[in-house]
Amino acid sequence: MLTFVTNVPVRTIADMGAGVRGCRLEKGWTQAELAARAGVSRRWVITLEKGQVSGVELSKVLRVLTVLSAELRLGPAPAPSAEELAVARLYEGRRW
Repeated sequence: MLTFVTNVPVRTIADMGAGVRGCRLEKGWTQAELAARAGVSRRWVITLEKGQVSGVELSKVLRVLTVLSAELRLGPAPAPSAEELAVARLYEGRRW
């Protein structure tokens, strides 16, 4: 059986999606099984696991986490690393 890291920081929807996928796989469930248990569509589970922002609602994420016996905790984030600060400086003031 696969084992996934727990208590990892979630800073993006991609992080959340990876965590959900890991929990799902650890339980041996398919995307369709998770979707049925959580009352969401398989397409929605795919969207969440891929980290795509559109169509991902917090209430549904929380329902999926409950079904997976997982939880979301909020707390202070650690200070950014030197690498993260350097990347932020590169994009500072840019308009997209």
